[in-house]
Amino acid sequence: MTQTAANASSDARFCDGHTDGTCKYFSCSSWRGPTQCVQNQCRCQPGYCAIGGKCVLNVPDQNLLTCPQRTGGTCSWFGYCYQYRGPTRCVDGECLCQPGFCSDDDGKCHKKMPDVHADVVPINDESNKFPPRQEDLKTAVALSGGSTRAMVAAIGALRGMEDLSLISHVDLLVSVSGGTWTAGPYMFSHMSEESLLGATTVPSQLSLPELTKRPGAIGDAATHDITGLLKHAFFNHDDPHSIWVNTFNEILLKPLALGNTSKYMASDEGSLQRILRNNPHLQREDFVVPPIDRPRAFVMLGVLLAPLGHESEDNTVVSLQMSPDFSGSPFYSGGHGHINYDEESTNWFAKADIPAVKLVVGGGMVETFALGGDAPYEGQSGGHGVKMPSPSEPFSLAKAIGVSSAAFTAMISQALNKFGGQSMQALIPVTTMWPITSRRVPAPKAAAKYKIGDGGHMDNSGLLPILQRKVPQVVMFVNTDVPISLKSDFCGSKRLISPDLQGAAAWYFVDKFGLASHIAGQFQMHNQVFHYADLQPILCDLQTHRRAGRPAASLRKLEVLKNSWWGIEGGWSVQLLVIYLDKSQVFENELPADTQKEIKAGKDGMFANYPHFPLMSQNPGSLTSFTSAQVNLLSAQVEYSVRQHEGLLREVLQGIPHNPSAPEKSAGFEDLNPNERREGSSEQAAMAGWEGAR
Repeated sequence: MTQTAANASSDARFCDGHTDGTCKYFSCSSWRGPTQCVQNQCRCQPGYCAIGGKCVLNVPDQNLLTCPQRTGGTCSWFGYCYQYRGPTRCVDGECLCQPGFCSDDDGKCHKKMPDVHADVVPINDESNKFPPRQEDLKTAVALSGGSTRAMVAAIGALRGMEDLSLISHVDLLVSVSGGTWTAGPYMFSHMSEESLLGATTVPSQLSLPELTKRPGAIGDAATHDITGLLKHAFFNHDDPHSIWVNTFNEILLKPLALGNTSKYMASDEGSLQRILRNNPHLQREDFVVPPIDRPRAFVMLGVLLAPLGHESEDNTVVSLQMSPDFSGSPFYSGGHGHINYDEESTNWFAKADIPAVKLVVGGGMVETFALGGDAPYEGQSGGHGVKMPSPSEPFSLAKAIGVSSAAFTAMISQALNKFGGQSMQALIPVTTMWPITSRRVPAPKAAAKYKIGDGGHMDNSGLLPILQRKVPQVVMFVNTDVPISLKSDFCGSKRLISPDLQGAAAWYFVDKFGLASHIAGQFQMHNQVFHYADLQPILCDLQTHRRAGRPAASLRKLEVLKNSWWGIEGGWSVQLLVIYLDKSQVFENELPADTQKEIKAGKDGMFANYPHFPLMSQNPGSLTSFTSAQVNLLSAQVEYSVRQHEGLLREVLQGIPHNPSAPEKSAGFEDLNPNERREGSSEQAAMAGWEGAR
């Protein structure tokens, strides 16, 4: 260890990006070094700290971290600072931190904490092994995003698997966005499964009086709208970066005794005791730990949108994977590790307010309790008990759930040049991130403040983190609002090309087969992991089920293609069971007459849009909430789907071959086209058709 690092303060400090310069009318002075103009303030570029008004490269072993006092707030008009900033004092019209507190360049004052010792795991081209709990996994379940619809569908999926005793056979659970609203509380709550998810259901007993009963604890949260909490937060001048996180902490986690944004996460009691031995200033009460009967690994998917001041693009957005044990960005995106963020210009008097910057992103994971702090003094390439500055605040369960579901963030992150775009950036959650280095990307590499958001912006299915870990048996719940198309015959002998498949199924499903397009707020252009020719047979399976009125599902063994952006190895096979949310007439026929009548009433009934409830405004006057009846009916249908496909689920999760004569058998593509085989020539022809259509 260098002498400078050895003398680093035992109180964790932060990188101050404020130079005290302004750029309201003119660009920042060149003597300040690498600056960028953010909301009329001269701020240091990512990877630099302000020392005496100048921006200096934040090299970890040089100990440039200080205890910044500036929060960026003013008090010249009213003589006080907003409460969310923490312990402040008003000095010459500026909100400064009280002695003993420091600003982490996030507008708030934090208590100084000792440095922490945490494990760092490199996951890149030199070492691709995940942390122990995330390594050597055999089975996985993915719960897709889709706002409250996905949340409620995930309740049914988990309830059905619990009732069939299948959860004990799941090694990894991955959730995205609305799926995380259910998976997060489910993984950490110590309440009974029935209290959390509600009692198991029988379709014939789901009369309207039964459906209007209060759902289980997680489902009950879906009946409470977030609009009032958001309005209160805005008018109360709460921390803008945390408004979304705090809203779901209040509405979802507090009723489950999990609503504490000051608690860290840990994977189990053994790991927690090790963390406490290495960091005696932390206490057992500072942590939440999942029950022992939950899947051993859990990933809540988010994204790193861009460093502060930069917009998000297809070639800059990187996966952020948040788990109880380790979190971060596995592998170097694109395989090279360097991301180029373009310059952003919004000031007439400057060539560019935000100059272009090139940063190393990803490369591994750090223990989650240490996520959000500055780069280690040494050991940035990985190791046990690596000493690093403490994060300014815990990366809590509430923050992970809020980040994973912050669907508004991508559109705002792409609105820098729009009127009011700079101010709206404050609504996006942020965290400090640093890359795990390697021989090809050597240390030291500075940390930077990133905007973080909904994992659905990049992979709304949750499948890609599973394939990164080479899990061979996968169940994928696609809880979408896009029905399987009936316009084309996916089971015909004709191999369909791209135009025939537009709108065939959820965009975050077909993109895995190379059928992707540019969509505002979505970054899916790097998501192909399967042959394009493998898509039509799966669509045939799903379409066949839908036409027969059964819950849609498809079980296929697929070859995985190499994907450098995600660091996914090719040349191996995955058995993938897709359970797709769509209309099931068989299920509806089993419902009581009064419930069937309400469904048939369509937009004039209690279940308008069923089962494809929209992302927002399903009910008048609400943004995200469903009625109890809507929660109970939708979750019951997905639970029914699980039971109907019990044989397929047991084959994937337990290795028990299913009975081919069971109800879930599909009259699939090969059954209807016995002479059709996916050989090289047919695959090339299909791909040629796709490429030609593009």
